[in-house]
Amino acid sequence: MNIVNKSPNNNTNNNNSNNIFDSNNIKISSPKIPRITVTSNTPILQTHLIGDKNLYNQYACIRCRRLKKKCSKHLPQCANCAKQNESCEYVERKNKRKSSPNLSLNDKKLRKSISKLNSNSISSTTTATTISSYSSASSSHSNSLSSVSDSERENSNHISSSTSNLLPQIHLPPILKSDYQHSNLSSYSLQQSTTPNTPLTPLLPSLQKQLYSLPIQSQPQSQPQSQPQPQPQPQSTILNLSNHSQTNLRNRSNSKSSIRSLSPTSQISNLNYHSNNLFQLTNFDSIQFEILLLIFKKMNLLDNNLLSIPFNLNIINTTSFEQTFLNLFDFITFVDKNLMLSLFQNLKSNNFNWNPTFHSINDYNNSIEFLLLLTCSLLRLSMQSNLDPYYYKFTFTMANNSLNSKTFKLSNIQILRLSTLLQLVAFFSNSNLDLIYFIQEFLTNYSLKWKLNLDLKNSTNRATLTDIEYANRLFWCIYIFDSFISSTTSDHSIFQLNNYDVQKPLAIIKDEEITITTQIIIIDLLKIQSKILNQLYSINSQTNSNKFTILSLLRQDADFWYNNCRNLLSKFSEENNSNIIIEKLQNFAAWISQEYYYTLIILFKPSILFPNPELQNFTVISNATFQNTQLLNDLLSKNETPLSLPFFARYSVTSLYALISLLKGTFTINESFTLINNMLQIWSKGKTDFSKNCHSCLLNLNKLSIFTNSNLHFNKNNEIYLPLENSAQVVKDSITHFIDLMNLNGINIDVDQVYINNLN
Repeated sequence: MNIVNKSPNNNTNNNNSNNIFDSNNIKISSPKIPRITVTSNTPILQTHLIGDKNLYNQYACIRCRRLKKKCSKHLPQCANCAKQNESCEYVERKNKRKSSPNLSLNDKKLRKSISKLNSNSISSTTTATTISSYSSASSSHSNSLSSVSDSERENSNHISSSTSNLLPQIHLPPILKSDYQHSNLSSYSLQQSTTPNTPLTPLLPSLQKQLYSLPIQSQPQSQPQSQPQPQPQPQSTILNLSNHSQTNLRNRSNSKSSIRSLSPTSQISNLNYHSNNLFQLTNFDSIQFEILLLIFKKMNLLDNNLLSIPFNLNIINTTSFEQTFLNLFDFITFVDKNLMLSLFQNLKSNNFNWNPTFHSINDYNNSIEFLLLLTCSLLRLSMQSNLDPYYYKFTFTMANNSLNSKTFKLSNIQILRLSTLLQLVAFFSNSNLDLIYFIQEFLTNYSLKWKLNLDLKNSTNRATLTDIEYANRLFWCIYIFDSFISSTTSDHSIFQLNNYDVQKPLAIIKDEEITITTQIIIIDLLKIQSKILNQLYSINSQTNSNKFTILSLLRQDADFWYNNCRNLLSKFSEENNSNIIIEKLQNFAAWISQEYYYTLIILFKPSILFPNPELQNFTVISNATFQNTQLLNDLLSKNETPLSLPFFARYSVTSLYALISLLKGTFTINESFTLINNMLQIWSKGKTDFSKNCHSCLLNLNKLSIFTNSNLHFNKNNEIYLPLENSAQVVKDSITHFIDLMNLNGINIDVDQVYINNLN
């Protein structure tokens, strides 16, 4: 699976591309940040699935026709959308055929494949052409995903996003309610490979020896599609390697270009464990040894830091830790070796400065790309070694220390791409749910803070960072879920990252109809993503009524997309997927969905954005609180959600606005009954004083008429329930008590306090 399929005829900004995963087009010296753009008026071509032969005329543009090939020529004005766009070779050839009675075999195949979209099999020529077309379509339909300064906009690149013809059979979880929505898809980083049999070049060709004070052994030439896996060595061999490594380190420390001034033995001499494991338990040559030193030195994590945290806490046993770093060949394979080694050579030859201030933009650009790639590699390596979850947490913390540094100012898209990969690594490693929850909270904490802080300081309406940052969580969920799906879309057991084979988590099948369906889904989602980010960045200049309109449209777009996605994908069978994988997919989808509903609660609750919310706001809030509660209760019943303090702190916000929505009469009798029961079940599972007190507070809701009057519940369950007199006072008292509990536990709702006080 190639991360980006480069279209040979797409010359726009190719020379400036520097995406951290775009290894096919990496320009080491380019400081420019990639950017994705989407047009918001792209039509949703669901009729594409039907196979209508007369759907488009020959002069339709790529957007309307989903044509199969991209070129640089221009068409007349499109008869469907009145826009001019790039033409395709198919149309060019078709025009020529009008004067030529004979059609080539390839032309006939192309003509047939375009007119019969529901064909079960297509020729290899059509397959290659289809992928190129969708790459072009995604590129021409993209809209800005990150708000950047004017100078950044001038340096932005258009990135072709393509997906494969080979897609899985995937079934989304069942709908819990008729208006149940779901968070959504989009993928820019995990794309499919169209050349799975591309031979691999040698793993680590030796660099020039003058770069090092010691000679470097050449790597053996590896066979295509096959990488040597080092085997664990006996302890005696390990000790010999340890002595040899110490000698090499001392000899290299005098080199002028050396970046290693540390002595592992002296730095971890106080540990109650065998020292120098990272640098001794290997059979690596000098280049690999220096690469490891380079990584951790640059991240301000010396070897004693790396070892002391796991071993002092007795987290990682010797075997798993040794095996992790004995698998360094796989570590190197996962990373683009040309980028890694060239950067390494560049940094050494220029006597790269390790201080926070960089001497040049090239140093800055090279170092961050280098670290991002190696961090991802380290994560995947640890996944294969089945390390303790605390090692994952330490590794993610290590990555965050690098990314969150003021020295490394990444674009939002770069962070999203990296973070998506980190999430998938943890998810497919069969990690416990506490770890996955930790990673989600950990990564989203800083996803947009740098840019948003600047924007909000210049805002006239002083919208809080929390409001917009939580709104971005919807985009996050869309992105991650589609990356999860697209990472399985190939009929090969591996996908390719930077032309290297990486094991694939799921077995899937080839299906032309799923290919077309998924292309439409992803293209539609690009529009939603673009709207979310663009509108949220400009929302502060709008009036309150306009703000509500904007966010309501975003919600409706996302809801429509989810329902359409579910209907399209649900018809595909699950026969080639194991029950475990299906259950895992459904649980993951449910977890992402509750994030989506929590985002809506944060967006539409009373705040600076909506100081005086009307009933229409609580229509959104009531549905979101109901669905969020339902999903969380389902996940908790299957032990699929960790009962941590952050979990209950977040759910307290949902509970508070469920109570407010209940007071305002936005639920039916049956919904009110179900919602309260689910809330009580969730809070009853907590073990902290906070969760126990909240559960006791909500127990007072049993005094409501829907619990005391059985006839009311069973005979009029579809009528709106509006608490009156005694019941209304019970709800108000519960709200007041609940707010006090939240304040006592440091959950700040000062922004909403005025509105809540006026409920009385």
